[in-house]
Amino acid sequence: MSYLVLARKYRPRTFSQVVGQETAMRTLQGAIEEQRVGHAYLFCGPRGTGKTTTARIVAKALICEQGPTPEPCGVCAHCRDTDAGSHVDVIEMDAASNRGIDDARELRERVAYAPMRARFKVFIIDEVHQLTKEAFNALLKTLEEPPAHVKFVFATTELEKVIETVRSRCQIVRLSLISEERIAAHLDQVLASENVQPEAGVTAELGRLARGSLRDALSITDQLLALVGDKPALADVRRVAPQGHAEQVDALLAAIERGERAEMLAALPKTEGGEADLCNALLAHLRLALLCRLCPNDAALFESDPAQRTRLAERATRLGADKLQIWLEELLHARERMALLPQQARIVLEVTLLDLCRSEASLPLALIEERLMALEQRLSSGAPPRPSAAPAPSPSAVPAR
Repeated sequence: MSYLVLARKYRPRTFSQVVGQETAMRTLQGAIEEQRVGHAYLFCGPRGTGKTTTARIVAKALICEQGPTPEPCGVCAHCRDTDAGSHVDVIEMDAASNRGIDDARELRERVAYAPMRARFKVFIIDEVHQLTKEAFNALLKTLEEPPAHVKFVFATTELEKVIETVRSRCQIVRLSLISEERIAAHLDQVLASENVQPEAGVTAELGRLARGSLRDALSITDQLLALVGDKPALADVRRVAPQGHAEQVDALLAAIERGERAEMLAALPKTEGGEADLCNALLAHLRLALLCRLCPNDAALFESDPAQRTRLAERATRLGADKLQIWLEELLHARERMALLPQQARIVLEVTLLDLCRSEASLPLALIEERLMALEQRLSSGAPPRPSAAPAPSPSAVPAR
């Protein structure tokens, strides 16, 4: 018997089942209720937030036997076939593998034919930003004035790569990252349905690790259940988690704060392959610490866990906003370099974190400016610059006798 992964088994079938995207779903439902459905929609947002799922729900809502309806019935032949991916009038394409001008021309020819079964023919194009410029241009006229029986639904994780002439012809619906609390609550329901009894805190930790992606949360949960069965513990989550769980991030940042380079290197994962995840986890932690420093009264911006919120506030107080901003900028540059040099990602991350361990590498710009002005004044007055105190040699730097 084939196993259906949790992300597919618990995939939303109606607008009301989509987690954490209430504003976008109400907008789409209102358009259907008021008979103001556009001819082309462009769903954009991070991975795992429901773009393709929402596109399928829109298709069902438009062709359902009860519709067009703001909530597809899910039981008619049109709804069942769309869920199964076999409806002849709901055409799904992956732009990553159908990205050329010939594919666009074929699509344009198919648009001209009337639906075979439903009232509309719905074209769903996933990762639409991967279409070539020539393919986009071939679609422009059709996209601007399609036949009345045709609806286009595009999905992308990189809106800025979709050319402006296409964006202007679509109604853009933005899907956002899902909060940790909503992900954890959804995982509680899923695990209860699967007769799984997790230890306290398991779903909250899974929600943190998912970083706003419900699909990632369900994928990690699948791995967890495959590893330990139906009674997972908090320690088990860290065994299957991508690099960058909360304790690891805290240990790394604590070592960097103290300037302990050897301790920092020892706190890094022993195996390679998760550098990007770890860098993202460090960025997320430092961003929250900066928000905690600059917006201490806006509780909606911070972690729901009181203990984690306290640790963030303490770190923000110790480091200050200037240093937090500098560290964030350095890690953002490191992430860009890792994307360009994926084979050297480990070295890029290690060098960046070693650099952060040096206190002089993270001086606020205001302090640097103050020191330069003081130096200029001494030089203009004819006084020689004061020599800086030489740092004490490290034990490893003392030559052996």
